[in-house]
Amino acid sequence: MGCVTSDHFELLLSGKSMPELKLGRDLHQGDPLSPYLFIIIVDVLSSIISFHVENGDLSGVKLGQATNLDKSYLYFSANASVEVKDEVSSLLGINDCANLENYLGLPMIMCRSKIEALTFVKERVSKKVVSWKHNFLSFSGREILIKAVINGIPSYSMVVLKYPKKSCMELDSLISNFWWGLKEDGSKIH
Repeated sequence: MGCVTSDHFELLLSGKSMPELKLGRDLHQGDPLSPYLFIIIVDVLSSIISFHVENGDLSGVKLGQATNLDKSYLYFSANASVEVKDEVSSLLGINDCANLENYLGLPMIMCRSKIEALTFVKERVSKKVVSWKHNFLSFSGREILIKAVINGIPSYSMVVLKYPKKSCMELDSLISNFWWGLKEDGSKIH
């Protein structure tokens, strides 16, 4: 790679040669003015591009990505006043969300206790186990349900969150009780 030997630069815009640029002074790396000069040059380049877009010489690529306002919500701090919430909501055209539910199966806001926050996983596993409890399943049938369904319920949240030992033990207990079977008065086989 050769060194820069000239202070003349030529800009190509959409394959067309633009007027030649000539630098008046050297610009060294580490110069305290470098960031400001970069901002000025970028501003000039932006103006040149805008000029050519307005003249029809250059057109942008539209990606079609925009915020879906029907699916978007604003969540404000509890300290925000009602007036501020209303003003920002109307300005942006996005509704205010009073309470955040779940996103991708996880609660949007976690409470201080992870055990409390992860009760939804235990409840989902428990519902599955209870719904299968009345079915007469062989050990191989139970094994398949445990491996294919029950173990899949907490897998995503376990990737995102570090589970407390107590939560893991509770899930393990539910799975063990389903595996060995429960009677009304206690354990079946064990």
